[in-house]
Amino acid sequence: MDAEKREKMRRFVEANGHGPELPQYWDEYWRLHEGDQAMKHELFGFFDFRQLDALRSMPVRSVLFAGNGVSQYPRWFAHAGLVVTALDISPVATRIAAGFELEPRHLTVRYGRLSNGRVEPQEWCVTHHPGGTVEFVTGDLRDEAVCPGPFDVIYCDRVLQNYSDAALDDMVERLVRRMTPGALLVASVLNGEAARQSIEASLDRHAVRRVERVGDGHGAQRTAFLRSGSG
Repeated sequence: MDAEKREKMRRFVEANGHGPELPQYWDEYWRLHEGDQAMKHELFGFFDFRQLDALRSMPVRSVLFAGNGVSQYPRWFAHAGLVVTALDISPVATRIAAGFELEPRHLTVRYGRLSNGRVEPQEWCVTHHPGGTVEFVTGDLRDEAVCPGPFDVIYCDRVLQNYSDAALDDMVERLVRRMTPGALLVASVLNGEAARQSIEASLDRHAVRRVERVGDGHGAQRTAFLRSGSG
């Protein structure tokens, strides 16, 4: 977010008292960004496509994107044959995400791989598998009647870091109740080591163990957690 938008959000919070735990905050956030260049990064900017390949080799069917924003990655997962729910607290975000028209070019990632001191162009595509669906839903994660699941995988991209410790424990408990035994929760934190540690501690208290931690090189830390198979 550029300085002008940050200042507008600061004034909005000051005038209305709406923080990031409320839909009004995110409605204003997405209205400010709708149609600008930064929106491209929100649509397709914060995901390691190798995760999808890994999931295809696992007994995974249902996926929840919790706090999806405007991301289009739920459509990738549906294209790959998974049953996907994309949940966000903001009606504006849900409208933007659901209204986006995915084109074939959006299913391809071009990147560079270093080999023998040279960067070689590479290409990766989402492989189509039948049976996938995606539903974009507006609702509050704290309401367990919304998208109750259970789900085999839950993605929380830069969501849990918005909660204080007490609220974080409550949110984690609600997420865990939506997970099947042996389910995977993938949480991303942007520029927040203290927040990452709080999230890991909360999940540990709920018997959800860390199985992987990866940095993407842009200040984000992605951690995968596995729920105990005992349920």
